Amino acid sequence: MRRQRRHGFRLVRMIQDGKPMPGLVGIRILLCVLTLVTLLIMWHKHQLTRTKALVLCALYALFVAYAVAGSLGWGFFGIGL
Repeated sequence: MRRQRRHGFRLVRMIQDGKPMPGLVGIRILLCVLTLVTLLIMWHKHQLTRTKALVLCALYALFVAYAVAGSLGWGFFGIGL
């Protein structure tokens, strides 16, 4: 809530010079893929086992690592952010 007050409750623009910010499209695609994988994992037998929980934690760590690497200007798999 405090952060929103700093911006006067205005939206944060994700566009620079009429184009999406660098890395924004990649992180959107990764988020959609990870969401689909998460839903498939949860749907399988409708049980959350220890193995599934560890896989979900690893997916979360992958997403955080990708976002942090993108903010530092690094890229994964030869894809610059």
